[in-house]
Amino acid sequence: MMNSGLLNFERTLMLSFIRSNSQNTAQRPIINKSELDNVKSDDLRHYQVIKAPDGYESNAMSYNPRMHKFIKILMRNGNSYLARNLVDKALYKIKLKQVEKYNNTEDENARKEIETNPMKIFLSALDNTKPILKVIGIVKSGISYQVPVPMNENEREFKATKFILTSSREKDRNVRFYDKLADELIDAFKNQGKSIKKKVDIHKLAEANRAYAHYRWAKK
Repeated sequence: MMNSGLLNFERTLMLSFIRSNSQNTAQRPIINKSELDNVKSDDLRHYQVIKAPDGYESNAMSYNPRMHKFIKILMRNGNSYLARNLVDKALYKIKLKQVEKYNNTEDENARKEIETNPMKIFLSALDNTKPILKVIGIVKSGISYQVPVPMNENEREFKATKFILTSSREKDRNVRFYDKLADELIDAFKNQGKSIKKKVDIHKLAEANRAYAHYRWAKK
């Protein structure tokens, strides 16, 4: 009896100590359910202050943070419902096109190579469109040089999204946007289309100016 009371007292002291020292260092919540299931009973996060999740975060199976960023970049004038609706319709069009292609293919080996999951096509299209390098202007001794520099992951993701959206808008104006977006995502999934060409053009420009790459460490 005394041991259990002592353990409860020690636990109460530890809980109060952790809470008093974590007021300004609140932990991020766990959104992924599979990660939440792996939290052990002796994990200190049980006794720490946890921040409230952001309004857009969800543990639903359909939630994807990359998809959410894509929708936010597409959004205009705060109309997130319209942006989400356009992306959902584009994914639906991708599903229809790929299933139709699958049904029209008689060769079993060729059927296995046809991807019918629109989310996998969307994520692969983003990955294929992400550039590695960018070119920035650096002035040295009064001369401006185009210097290739590597891009961080956030920049690469943002550029890939802009390439896909811009290329979709440049297509035929008589076609609905979600149809153009679906076609562009399928092309990018196959490493084809305007968005892939924009990425290649950036890499060609960086390759042409590789002689000035050492200027990225130079002081302006």
